[in-house]
Amino acid sequence: EGCGVCLIDYQWSGVALGATDVIYLLATAASDDFLHPDMDIREEVLRPYFAIFTGARRDYRRTEGVNTAADRDNDSNTVAGRDGVAASIDVSLSPQYTFEDLEHDFSLAVLDWTRWAVTCRLGGETPEKFTGRREANDPNLGAYRSSERVLRFIFELVLQYLPAVEKEMAAH
Repeated sequence: EGCGVCLIDYQWSGVALGATDVIYLLATAASDDFLHPDMDIREEVLRPYFAIFTGARRDYRRTEGVNTAADRDNDSNTVAGRDGVAASIDVSLSPQYTFEDLEHDFSLAVLDWTRWAVTCRLGGETPEKFTGRREANDPNLGAYRSSERVLRFIFELVLQYLPAVEKEMAAH
């Protein structure tokens, strides 16, 4: 009720950051029109995702009768731990997950997805292959396999996120 569009995402199954779903969705299903050049990924994708996710967490907590300090405070910027699993963890023992945590996890997920795509999927690619796949309009191929714009968008995210992640890794 009240939800105009719902999505069941079967693109990824396994233990990973919740933000992995976001990059997989963008890489495989986002249209060229959606990923416009001046897109603010933070406000147009991550913030709505976080708002829906935290709302679902609060709904789950109410349904299951779980009442944590975050529930009592009704803080819209908190949700259970980094695993991104809504229904299979004990929320009362989980650390609070902030929007900043999501942004950080998304930066790692973008880098990890790109590492996978470049090493496992994009070898031997040519502009002609992209054009052929785009013209064939095969729904079984991810958007990144037929859209230069989608791939360019993701590579621009890599350029945006990589310096901070490298700096963080060097500090450890």
